[in-house]
Amino acid sequence: MVVIDGKVCYINKTGNVVISTGLNYDYDEYGWANSGETEFKNGMACVYGPGGWGSINTAGKVVIPFQFDKPYFFNEKGLAQVFLNGDMNYIDTKGKLIFPTGYSSIGENKDGTWTGIRHDQLSHAGFLHSEYSSYDLLDAKGNIIKTNVKTSAGKNYDIIALAQATLDQYG
Repeated sequence: MVVIDGKVCYINKTGNVVISTGLNYDYDEYGWANSGETEFKNGMACVYGPGGWGSINTAGKVVIPFQFDKPYFFNEKGLAQVFLNGDMNYIDTKGKLIFPTGYSSIGENKDGTWTGIRHDQLSHAGFLHSEYSSYDLLDAKGNIIKTNVKTSAGKNYDIIALAQATLDQYG
């Protein structure tokens, strides 16, 4: 990604402009080149436009609308962690939200299920509520398997680490 005359463009290896997005280079609090999100991967690049972050394809066409709060990138499973109106979620390569809204933190478990921690399951300090807390167990398609699963915070370090890592990274 380069900026030419205040517009975001992409060049090839020889320096020729191959995509002129027409988008103004508006450096926001995250910056355009935040950890490589603006680079093309799997035929898409995350870019900032009117309304937030979205994705364009290699022809410069918007393929995921500009709506997300922060930049993102797709993992090897074709999912990207996004923030929309303060909620964490994941999208597929078409921009479809995977999980229900209202989660502060969502993470994948070793068994392929997902743990979702809702905003009301976090204390004001950002940690899970005291000794006993709860979370939602979700499947990979975003369906709730079980809600308000109770856990002893002292026995479930993965959940605490997930919540704290999310807060540390995204505040």
